[in-house]
Amino acid sequence: MAALGMEIDVVSQLLAAGQASGEFRAFDPRIMALTLRHAVDGLAELIADDPDVDVDAYTREIVALFEGATRSAG
Repeated sequence: MAALGMEIDVVSQLLAAGQASGEFRAFDPRIMALTLRHAVDGLAELIADDPDVDVDAYTREIVALFEGATRSAG
């Protein structure tokens, strides 16, 4: 669990840096980092349940989702 906490902290810091530079819109960096981690874990669970899952499609949708969720209006 400690490793996950460190991972979330690092990603949170990267997201906060993106906000500070104006690249990302305002959001809670920790919540976004946790949500991203869960999305990645969700793919692992899908693959475990269905090895034929379309990983490329899942990846495209997740990337689009997070780009939209973090994109700065400017």
